[in-house]
Amino acid sequence: MNNKVTIAVSTALLTMATMQTSASTVPTQFSAAALKSVAALSINKGGTLNKKQVKKFRVEKDLAEGTYTYIVRLKDQPVATYDGSIAGLDATNPQIAKKSLFKSLVKSTKSSQEIRKELRLNLNAPEVVAYASYLESKQQNFLSKALSKLGNNLDVVYKYKNAFNGMAVRLTQDEAQTLATLADVAYVERERMERLDTDTGPIHIGAPQVWDGEGQSAVNMGEGVIIGVLDTGINSDHPSFADIGGDGYDHTNPWGSGVYVGDCAGDYAAMCNDKLIGVRSYASVVDNYDDTEVFFDTPPAKNGEDYNGHGSHTAGTSGGNILLNVPMLDAEVGELEGDGVNTTGFEFGQISGVAPHANIVAYQICNPGDSGDTYSGCPGAAIIAALDDAVKDGVDVINYSISGGGDPWASNTEQAFLAAQEAGIFSAVSAGNDGPDAYTTDKSAPWYTVVGASTHGREVAFDKQIGEFTGGDSELAAMDGKSASGAITASIVWAGDYTNSNDPDGDPAQCLQPFPEGTFDGEIVVCDRGAIARVQKAINVADGGAGGYVLGNVSAGTVNNDVYVIPGIHLDQTNADALRAWLASGEGHTATITAAVGELQIGQADDMAGFSSRGPNGPVVDIMTPSVTAPGVSIYAAYADQQFGHDENSPAPSDFAFLQGTSMSAPHVAGAAAVLKSAHPTWTPDNIRSALMLTATNDVRKEDGTTPADVFDMGSGSIRVNLAHQTGLVMNETAANYTAANPAEGGDPKTLNIPSVSNANCVGLCDWTRTLTATTAGTWTVEGASISDGLIITATPATFTLAAGESQTIAINVDAIAAESDAWAFGHVVMTSGAHPTARIPVSVKAS
Repeated sequence: MNNKVTIAVSTALLTMATMQTSASTVPTQFSAAALKSVAALSINKGGTLNKKQVKKFRVEKDLAEGTYTYIVRLKDQPVATYDGSIAGLDATNPQIAKKSLFKSLVKSTKSSQEIRKELRLNLNAPEVVAYASYLESKQQNFLSKALSKLGNNLDVVYKYKNAFNGMAVRLTQDEAQTLATLADVAYVERERMERLDTDTGPIHIGAPQVWDGEGQSAVNMGEGVIIGVLDTGINSDHPSFADIGGDGYDHTNPWGSGVYVGDCAGDYAAMCNDKLIGVRSYASVVDNYDDTEVFFDTPPAKNGEDYNGHGSHTAGTSGGNILLNVPMLDAEVGELEGDGVNTTGFEFGQISGVAPHANIVAYQICNPGDSGDTYSGCPGAAIIAALDDAVKDGVDVINYSISGGGDPWASNTEQAFLAAQEAGIFSAVSAGNDGPDAYTTDKSAPWYTVVGASTHGREVAFDKQIGEFTGGDSELAAMDGKSASGAITASIVWAGDYTNSNDPDGDPAQCLQPFPEGTFDGEIVVCDRGAIARVQKAINVADGGAGGYVLGNVSAGTVNNDVYVIPGIHLDQTNADALRAWLASGEGHTATITAAVGELQIGQADDMAGFSSRGPNGPVVDIMTPSVTAPGVSIYAAYADQQFGHDENSPAPSDFAFLQGTSMSAPHVAGAAAVLKSAHPTWTPDNIRSALMLTATNDVRKEDGTTPADVFDMGSGSIRVNLAHQTGLVMNETAANYTAANPAEGGDPKTLNIPSVSNANCVGLCDWTRTLTATTAGTWTVEGASISDGLIITATPATFTLAAGESQTIAINVDAIAAESDAWAFGHVVMTSGAHPTARIPVSVKAS
């Protein structure tokens, strides 16, 4: 099987070299294949319409109402194919115009590069200038007719004339169908994207549909939006943060070329570029580099370079560049610096952040070490300093994949986030990794967006087997498992039968410490799962001389595609128990572990991760938390190829890595906010949050993959950026009201105008009001929808109609008299409109 993911070339990511636009527009981007297929429908001698192309427009019956980008192809040939059939205008097609020149060059001694140059279309040639002017006049004539036909101005995104004659126009489907009736038009087609096989997070949450031009600009990929990442720093020379991405996009520094902040404004200017426009470090972190016992005699420079990987991963997930043909790498365990060549053989066709064209400022607020290392954790002073700097720097979005929280009105950090909110900064924060029990998140501030973690359905499966068993007192059938590692045939033993002098008080079957050298002699060693990292156990037995490794679950749990330092396989509990029982009988046991080839598999998505922290939480149980969920399981993104400061844990550098946690889901939301800010530059942080929450899908399951999730698992649901972008309703609140809602000073958080309603003490009846503002004109129907038995939800008015910018206050009433006492009950207020995505406000009450 071919282990490379098939790449479908995207019409929105590859630039056609021969395409040109008018001076007042930004160059568009289409694949050559897409243009060829479109051109084949219309280009024929004399510019007449091909008889086979009878229908000039195809109605999409299920297309949602709204404005889209349509490609309008006009009948005249473009410059590159014009054959000279119009009187007074010479051919511009190079194959015709330069026919005699072509003959003279057949036997020329000029280089192939020189010949190609002479045969190329010369846009300055007199015949080309003349025909281009003709096309421009015809296009203007068409626009005049279109204006008369539609009765309103056209939003022309691009004009084309060289490789394609026509334009991209923002239209409703009805308007597009009307324009197709004009005599000048050859064909009208809605802009489409062929999706790439990428790391699935951005695709799953609908980001590419907004990238595709469904906004105020032709492309909404975070252009001009600045994401501030508060974390462990950034791998500054990583391609995810290069000036020019793998899609050819050349970033622009919104502050001006060469204008940077932080370390880059001082001695480390080379760390930054037009993409990565700032790297800030803080003394409470970098001063620890002076400890040579941990950082050695040549400690790293005191700047915000990432020596952990977490910060690079969150930055790459939120705003990393589009990268093509990215190898799936294995961490180089035990090394301080990686070389990036430790590949599994599998390639992703594309990976990127959710907002790949955004600019990034990295704030290094955390030490490089992991838990147990001398220098780990994130000093509170550095966190607040970074938030202070972020406001000064004027970032648009903050990603904060760090623990903490507490009383929103008492915590200095939470109050700093409120100040950032007032400064117009959207903040995505991780819910925490202490799930799945209730009351496990500390994040309850109503002014930021708290993100839980769920699955995106993508798995790179390295399916393999262990079999060909010999020895023992019984036969044993081959067993299926997983691991991105090689094959081996050897004797097989259980680690529990050996003594590990490096861990005299521990269970040797757990393989918790390296076995002494010479303990094994090339055998396959079976270890029980638990307590420490799965891959570390393989290292521990390899240190003792093992040639292969089996990780056996001891209880129900996942089977993972880990990469081991020696050939290995991970087995589920049933198979592992059978293997251990077989090893306990007889003697002379041997086995074969097969090799594995990675295969991209897409399965069920939107299952909550078991580790994702759950709500509700004090001291503000009347604020629903988390706000939303997003992909946070098995996320592949940039990492750190240098790993300093790990004195108790083994360093494991790599250019890319799989990580999971709400730390990975929060940057999906931060990137989504950047995309929405790009498309809707006037939206406030609350507008963005409400757009994401109101339009989130609630078709989410708990970690068992079957039971429907509730709001304390998923918040409003799994975000869909494309629906948030199209929302007809948004909400807003003021900093003054946020401050006044402090319960310690007599305030009531239930009065805040946020996109959820909750009451931890609903005595029979409880009520709220919420005010929504229309982004565009529409009529909405409002109704309550109960999920829990005994709950009656009503909302008034039952319908309302708004013009763009107008607001409507709705009253929400819950009758919980018949609901189960002293238990949480759930439902929604549902607002539907034929012109906009359905909007939902989640309801959670504890009946008393």
